[in-house]
Amino acid sequence: MAENLNIDHYRNGDPIPQLPDPKEWHHLTSKWYYYDPMELEKMESQEAIDHHLKEYWSPDDAWCYFNNDPKNDENFGKLYNWNAVNDSRGLAPSGWHIPTENDFAILKETILDDPSKFTKILAGYRDNAGGFHHINESAYFWSSTSYNDFKGTYLNILGDYIDIFDGDKGCGYSVRCIKD
Repeated sequence: MAENLNIDHYRNGDPIPQLPDPKEWHHLTSKWYYYDPMELEKMESQEAIDHHLKEYWSPDDAWCYFNNDPKNDENFGKLYNWNAVNDSRGLAPSGWHIPTENDFAILKETILDDPSKFTKILAGYRDNAGGFHHINESAYFWSSTSYNDFKGTYLNILGDYIDIFDGDKGCGYSVRCIKD
């Protein structure tokens, strides 16, 4: 796929909610930040703490335009949170899939060997608090690989620099699909 994904529905036709409001984005995609610190102090094991935090991490699917400006849709596509990207209804169009971390490792080497084999669309990203950053400076692409309960892996491109990181699942990143 030579451009960033730009759809507002899953493969089965169900709509993906658009969330322009930063407070709604933060609340919907980052509920785990609302845990009760007093409860954590009372817990005796890491397992109990992890379970408590997981109860507050229940993000829903969402997409947005960069800076909530529909004019950015045509050039940059949409930004999606982790749940939208990995929803069982399928974000990738039929015949395509969301790249894995391993797919990104191969893509990284391909781009480093021959940058002309990948079209850079520097769409920036939306942080988990609802703010927007780095349009026309860098690109962030979700993979389908989960790092842990709170983070997923993504590919970052900044100029000639390219690498794979783990990021907060409440962030909004672009998506590039790979042909099956």
